[in-house]
Amino acid sequence: MSQELLRIDTSANKSQDTTNYNNTNSESPVPFSPISSSSSQKQAPPPSPLLLSQASYFIHSLHESHAKLSGHSVLLTQQEIQHHVLQFLSDFDEKRKSKYGTLATTISEKEQEHLIQVFNKKLANMYKEEGNLYLKKKRYATSVDLYIASCLIAPDQPIYYSNLAAALYFCKRYQESERACELAIMLDPQYGKAYSRLAKVKETLNKFDEAVKNYEKAIELETSQTVKESIIQQRNELLTKIKK
Repeated sequence: MSQELLRIDTSANKSQDTTNYNNTNSESPVPFSPISSSSSQKQAPPPSPLLLSQASYFIHSLHESHAKLSGHSVLLTQQEIQHHVLQFLSDFDEKRKSKYGTLATTISEKEQEHLIQVFNKKLANMYKEEGNLYLKKKRYATSVDLYIASCLIAPDQPIYYSNLAAALYFCKRYQESERACELAIMLDPQYGKAYSRLAKVKETLNKFDEAVKNYEKAIELETSQTVKESIIQQRNELLTKIKK
């Protein structure tokens, strides 16, 4: 099993994988929509509307197909989301009180938009962290659910697609994993881990020339010497396989 696929990114901006595909958790799918259509995290330059449209289409299609395939979803209920919202607003109000000496009676439109963005960012990252935990437990189908949730809330964040790609790979859903990697790279062309994951998927699909190219790009972008050496080894093993 590729260690590169298992290497989890726990940063808030970019993530990793493990889940028993025959998960017995039979929760019925819970409809979920983010608090606002606003993206939860900002990057410069922002993705084009066309790219976000492509990413959203892929994620929504994957969400539907995965719910049918796995027969369950682990997304938060609306009641749980409401609880998190109220707690978040309560904490925000306490901060205003300490700053201005009084509780807020009204929140401006600008503050509302900011709160929505911050809350969605926290919620998307929470799903990602849960996905990482399930991935480590090798409950891959459940981690797919959770990473899909992150992508639905924050469709402009490459880390969520990269983690989703790893979970899909372990579910042996290679074409979907390939597409998730490609979207992560389209959102951030400098995201080295997405290239190494895409290389592994391409190799599994016997697309060896494309796999080599992606390994080379991952090697170019990787900053950790230890990880870089691991990717170089994977590339060299593939080159040896091709020559046979």
